[in-house]
Amino acid sequence: MARFHSEFLTQLNYAEGLRAQERALMQVEARGDLAGILLGLEHSAVVTLGKRGRVEDDLRVPEAELSTRGLELFVSERGGQATLHSPGQLVIYPCVSLKAIGLGPRDYVRRVETLTQEVLASLNIVTTPNPEEPGLYTSKGKIAFFGFKIAREMASHGLAINVSNDLSLFDVIRSCGKEGEAFDQVSRYQKIDVESLFRSWSTHFFASFPV
Repeated sequence: MARFHSEFLTQLNYAEGLRAQERALMQVEARGDLAGILLGLEHSAVVTLGKRGRVEDDLRVPEAELSTRGLELFVSERGGQATLHSPGQLVIYPCVSLKAIGLGPRDYVRRVETLTQEVLASLNIVTTPNPEEPGLYTSKGKIAFFGFKIAREMASHGLAINVSNDLSLFDVIRSCGKEGEAFDQVSRYQKIDVESLFRSWSTHFFASFPV
């Protein structure tokens, strides 16, 4: 029977995170007993542009100013537009064989969004999805972000949850193409570290995708 494995990688830059995903996907593809590997980590400060992202549309400051704020710029193959990662934000990359779990891309994404909402609810954080844009919102702003890549029935990239990160850094982008977006984070409601939240999320994932 296929199974899942989870691993917390601490802090990596964005390129290192991509390489970790590539290694995980190769391992899942090579092994018939492995349905997926869940990678949890924090990224050093970086602005990423997805397939629909454009520097001229999605940055609110000149590109040269990013480095003065300690931010790297990286063009990614994930879906979506601009987002931002920094220490204190939990990034989760589920590298999963959709064939092994018997789901199409749309149902898989919907289930990941739902289980993330359930994890936050277990921390007494009430969120709602936005039907026009992937993400979860509290009454104070956006707290979780989604952007997946699916190729050859393999899913990668994934989601990010604001835990204790510096929310002021979001001022440099139009998050997912939106101007004046408000943001929220878990630390306003609960004292929990990034790794512990990843462990909780992984437990919910395993329960949501029995294989």
